[in-house]
Amino acid sequence: MPEQDEARLALAPEYADTLVEWNSDEAWEVVSQAREAVDPITRAHAAVSMATMRLYTGASSFEDSEAWRNEARAVFEEFGDDYGLARYWWSVAMDRWNTLHVQETVEAAECALAHLERTDERGARLRRMIGSRLGTSYHAGPMPVDEALEHIRALRAHEHGLLAAAWSNVDTGRLHAMKGEVDRARELWSDARQVYVDAGLLMTAATFAQGGAEIAFRAGDLHGEEAVLRDSLEILEGIGDRGFRSTQALWLAECLYRAGAEDTEIEELCAKARDSTAADDLINFVWLDMVGGLLHARRGEHEQAEERSRRAVALAETGAFHNTRSYSRAYLAEVLALSGRTNEAADVAAEAFEIFEAKGDVAGWAQFRSRLSSLGVVFD
Repeated sequence: MPEQDEARLALAPEYADTLVEWNSDEAWEVVSQAREAVDPITRAHAAVSMATMRLYTGASSFEDSEAWRNEARAVFEEFGDDYGLARYWWSVAMDRWNTLHVQETVEAAECALAHLERTDERGARLRRMIGSRLGTSYHAGPMPVDEALEHIRALRAHEHGLLAAAWSNVDTGRLHAMKGEVDRARELWSDARQVYVDAGLLMTAATFAQGGAEIAFRAGDLHGEEAVLRDSLEILEGIGDRGFRSTQALWLAECLYRAGAEDTEIEELCAKARDSTAADDLINFVWLDMVGGLLHARRGEHEQAEERSRRAVALAETGAFHNTRSYSRAYLAEVLALSGRTNEAADVAAEAFEIFEAKGDVAGWAQFRSRLSSLGVVFD
């Protein structure tokens, strides 16, 4: 159809939502064209797509995103468009996820599902994505491992198709790794990632590297952890992603620190991530301060190290992600130990242990306990 044909523009928002999986720049161009449509519904769907997509492209600010979403919601409510309202709440959920607010993510996702219940099969893809994010919220938040596994099993009873099952397996694998069941975790993760690769969903497949890295970390497999993160980063750079790429770079930087790598590459990764991180992408700022604090400590710059490490802890506490809250405290304990303050380090390590224990993340705590013990931190 001609570029300005209204029927063509009506298809553009959802096409762009899929296109972002392998070409972020082209996806943004496609959805921007739909903003020029005459039909207000098409313009509203384009607006909500842009609000969500900016998390992957870095093409706009949080303020722009809020304005687009509010504009779209008013149109959807005026026309009684439940599918549009479901997409609105999905976009809200993703923004809440970006700021580490797990419960608010779940609540927004459930609002989206409620609207989808009043739509036809048009919402099947969105329903799968929302269900998958709910499962990830159970994994990433403070919900204990066994309870999270039960919630994910309940979700799967209402999901259909290979993609939904594969995403669930990634989260299930991450939870099994926390319990120390790393062989089972690796099997689940590897098979699930391959499903997304085979489906051509390159961005999502690449983001699954975080799950693979978590599993490798809990298995004590530094080389495997580094390899999966490097592979993912290469894919994300190839498709022009600017959202997940910065997070993967920081995860790799933290992995390289644990591997004893030189500061140069770690600092380069952090600098690139900082330049492309959105102002509200809080997990990146936690990781930037966490890794930066560790590098300062390794160089003997103890005052700067403690300042940045405590800032990472404070920022992590504004949300409810298990990894950010537990890792930031464990690394603060490491920073204090490197400055010779092992008694204070033990107190902070005890706080980290409480978070790991509440989650049931015995394998994660075992890795940090081993590191801290080697630095002279004594545990009761």
